[in-house]
Amino acid sequence: MKDGYGAAMLKQPELIADLVKAGRSVVPRWRCPADAADHNKHPTADQPISLPFSLSIKVRLVPTSSSRATGADSSEENNVKLTVELIRRAAAMGLDWVTIHGRTPSQRTSNPCQWEAIHDIIAARIPHLEHGCAPMPIFLNGDVTSIEDAWRAHQLTDCRGVMVARGLLANPALFDPNVAGNGESEHKFRGTCSLLREWLELTTEHSNSTLFKNIHRQAYWMLERHLNKARRKVLHEISDVAGLYNFLHLQCPNTYPSETVQT
Repeated sequence: MKDGYGAAMLKQPELIADLVKAGRSVVPRWRCPADAADHNKHPTADQPISLPFSLSIKVRLVPTSSSRATGADSSEENNVKLTVELIRRAAAMGLDWVTIHGRTPSQRTSNPCQWEAIHDIIAARIPHLEHGCAPMPIFLNGDVTSIEDAWRAHQLTDCRGVMVARGLLANPALFDPNVAGNGESEHKFRGTCSLLREWLELTTEHSNSTLFKNIHRQAYWMLERHLNKARRKVLHEISDVAGLYNFLHLQCPNTYPSETVQT
């Protein structure tokens, strides 16, 4: 933000609109498929096929002037008005959809996501340039950590969908009801271990594609909520993939065949 990028651009809605306009000028709304994979999707077509090419932005709630200066939280009503105006400007330049993180730049994950504000922005029915009276599709981001949260977010805000970060890092099968990690609490750890086993097997198969620090971080994200402080400390100190294999086997032996344990 200090360099003027990211959320700092919320102070310059006209710049965001100009960037959308510039992007739309070089990225056509429709494109003709240029490769065989695209053509194979439409094997009977005699004419060139036009496929949609969308342009989108992701924003936080726009802070008021006072909160920009002090970092203090501003009123939700003013946040909504300013955010609607920002999106309206971008929409007029050819924007296709928007994701809104329901916090201002000064707010952290410890602050509840303002789903009510996102509801009010959606209720403003910002028009889509290409589709006339149809409202701009808006996606919600923030505090969705389960499939139940996703449904609740849709019901409360009428959002077109959700964007999830932390929830999927902790549980990559978050939206798959068939995975044990999404069931009752006694099955969650076993399901998480099974998913992590698959992740470790993939990283072993493609050993040059991912740094160990990234593998380790992903393992920590997935397991930390299931471990006490002592076991988290052990996990934190593991220094190679073999150590992760062995740790996983010790924590959840029923989901990990003994013959795959590394030594």
